[in-house]
Amino acid sequence: ASAPSSAAPAIQGAVELRCLTAADAEEASQVCSGASEPLFDSSADLQAHLEAAGKGICWAARGEQICGVALCGSDGVFGHLLQISVTPEEEVLAKDTKKRLIDRCEQACKERGLRGLRAASAGKEDEALFQGFGWTSHLVWSSPTDDRPHK
Repeated sequence: ASAPSSAAPAIQGAVELRCLTAADAEEASQVCSGASEPLFDSSADLQAHLEAAGKGICWAARGEQICGVALCGSDGVFGHLLQISVTPEEEVLAKDTKKRLIDRCEQACKERGLRGLRAASAGKEDEALFQGFGWTSHLVWSSPTDDRPHK
């Protein structure tokens, strides 16, 4: 499979999509910190993810600065959307921005040879978002010893 390209078409004027790199970790971490349950505890943890499992499949919406982030991982078969966040300033365009980020992450996963992109739902807001995009819901179970935040 070919490597994902690092540039994508512009969205809503001056905001464009681009692949997140380890150099973006500090700025992306700030966007993610606005989430109710940020996935990574520090920008160093996010940087490590962007250098390993998330390399090439995590994307950002960027105008003058990063205003939206989609963090993904992979189990070698499917890509997994781990967190999607937009800044409060981008909230007016949040649904469109999230849709474009998710679509680009899915494309990057397929370019990597994965079968597609999956996302765990964190509640009714996520369910409505994904249903609005035409996604299908599947039940996912977690081990009682799983140390990730339970949704």
